[in-house]
Amino acid sequence: MNIKEIVQEILNDWQEEGTILEISKTGSQINRDDPNDLDYLIVCDQFEQRARKYVVEIEGQVYDLMFRSLLSLKKQHDFTDTGYVHKGHEIYNYCFPIRERVYGSLNYEWDMLSHEQEYIEHIKNKYMNTVGQLKVKTNYTKPFVHYYIILKMFENQKLEITPEMKKNIEILYNSGPESAQIIDWIEIKLFGDILEVINNV
Repeated sequence: MNIKEIVQEILNDWQEEGTILEISKTGSQINRDDPNDLDYLIVCDQFEQRARKYVVEIEGQVYDLMFRSLLSLKKQHDFTDTGYVHKGHEIYNYCFPIRERVYGSLNYEWDMLSHEQEYIEHIKNKYMNTVGQLKVKTNYTKPFVHYYIILKMFENQKLEITPEMKKNIEILYNSGPESAQIIDWIEIKLFGDILEVINNV
């Protein structure tokens, strides 16, 4: 069974009658060479549930499936919208420009580099309310992967995962003391001179 058949079967089970517009590899499939599960973004026309994450294991392989209606995807890319989709989804916007299509093709693109100011403000606020509150940040560093990728893309002004980035992403996935230097870099890029204040809160 291929990914399109898997997705269609799930839509049928949900009694969703919308059309699959595009299926693309995303997340850890793009970020690293040895993903634990296979992440896919599925964009559908007339997807009544707007946005839904679904995890399924088939023949020992775990699929992490992110379903979106086209409208919900566009709303996710609009950092000013607070009602149509879950507010936590915006941090994953960087995944869209680097996705790898495997089925279909959207007549829609999103220019991440033109949204730097609002994206940075968004992740600053999210950081302060989540991982920034951790006293020991090196015990579980997977959540820092998103911040690192976003900041490096803006620093490089390129929407790609470079070999250097892959190396540091792997360090963050594995956690431990080696990740401390990368976390320090993230915090300096985000907060600069107020870093010491944040760490002592």
